[in-house]
Amino acid sequence: MTITLYQFPRGPGRLPCASPFCMKLETYLRMAGLDHEVKTILNPGKGPAGKAPFIELNGERLPDSRLIIQRLEHDCDGRVDGWLSEDQWAEALAWQRLMEEHLYWVIVYSRWLDRDGFRHWGGVTIETTGLPRPLVAVMTRFFRRTVRRDLRSMGFPALGTDVVYRLGVADLSALARRLGDGPFLFGERPSSFDAMLAAHIGSIVEMPWDYPLKAAARGHANLIAHYEGIMAQHFAGRVG
Repeated sequence: MTITLYQFPRGPGRLPCASPFCMKLETYLRMAGLDHEVKTILNPGKGPAGKAPFIELNGERLPDSRLIIQRLEHDCDGRVDGWLSEDQWAEALAWQRLMEEHLYWVIVYSRWLDRDGFRHWGGVTIETTGLPRPLVAVMTRFFRRTVRRDLRSMGFPALGTDVVYRLGVADLSALARRLGDGPFLFGERPSSFDAMLAAHIGSIVEMPWDYPLKAAARGHANLIAHYEGIMAQHFAGRVG
């Protein structure tokens, strides 16, 4: 099995990637022990869905981190998630929706529409891509308009920054309560949903500026311990 992972550049500091979806998929590949090569892209337009991450599996290009994991789990006889019960799968799907279809957009808001966050995000983009500052300024202004349009369909801009962050803080509180004292979301064994959780927490706490979502995540010791554990096990070279 030959796998090439195409994803955005490494994130700031020790973060494997600033995109939760990219980090989730790379973490999954490491959890599964699947040999893979990582190729960095800046323009995902050449991918099968025009987004990152995507993989090339034995010459076939596959989009969407969720669908990729499903395919690899099928091909590898449930190497990471095969032990989950039907009830756990049903619950995990709900947590996936919370993280990837709500909390993710609060993260996006923190980088692109929060004025202070957007100012810092430009610097992060320069650091991680190596692109010239004037080019990054043009690019970020363009993509900010696109992101604003996407978030407007969810009503976020109209809610205001304080309310958006309160929604994200509630998501984090729910995740912290679900994790509890366990090392992983569903007991003593990790699953792809732990990769997903760690990716979202890392995408929040590793940003090099202070904002309410980061403070809230830092306030949940179990979420931080979970994230640090995933990093130590699968990205040891980037810890510290």
